[in-house]
Amino acid sequence: MKSFAILVSAAAGLLGAAFAQPVTEPTGVVPNLSFENIEPVIRSFDESITTVNQNGVRLIRIESRGRVVLLQENGCTRGGCAGLMIFAGFDETTDLETINQFNATTPSQRALLDQDGRVVLLHYVIGDFGVTRGSLIVNIGAFFAGIDKWQEDFSRGVLVKSVNFDPLLDENAIAESHISREVLDLLWEDPSLYNQAKTQEAR
Repeated sequence: MKSFAILVSAAAGLLGAAFAQPVTEPTGVVPNLSFENIEPVIRSFDESITTVNQNGVRLIRIESRGRVVLLQENGCTRGGCAGLMIFAGFDETTDLETINQFNATTPSQRALLDQDGRVVLLHYVIGDFGVTRGSLIVNIGAFFAGIDKWQEDFSRGVLVKSVNFDPLLDENAIAESHISREVLDLLWEDPSLYNQAKTQEAR
């Protein structure tokens, strides 16, 4: 239980002052991951979130200390959405060795290359029977921590240490994300939706 508390604290701290506040009713259950249910939970920590609705694509945009994260509903039926995709895009390309090293050391998310070789970080939240309010915030907090790790340790292929592991991809493979091409096109059309290397220095 102590290690869980440390994880929650570390994840929240990386989201900035607003997200560092205690979770209200952390064990309260959000019945599904539709925006109508999760947006009020997120807004209780940060009123500055914005929504994007363009060409039928709905996204929630969260920005903290210059880091941009997007949320998209998945697995939706009339009863609500059972999945939530958390992702971030970067205006940079990298090699597969760097992608593999990040994935081998970052369990909270996966780094992928889109069809044009640009970097996308992705985490999928499964909520068929709902999630607790606290778990939702921890998932988002851990994702922000992964963005910091990417930009500080892996961005532009500059590694701070060597990691040995079995390759996840062969050297000629291209790692494609599971994000639809429509969403990726929207992502790269609007610079406010992705993380820009030249302006991403966190203070």
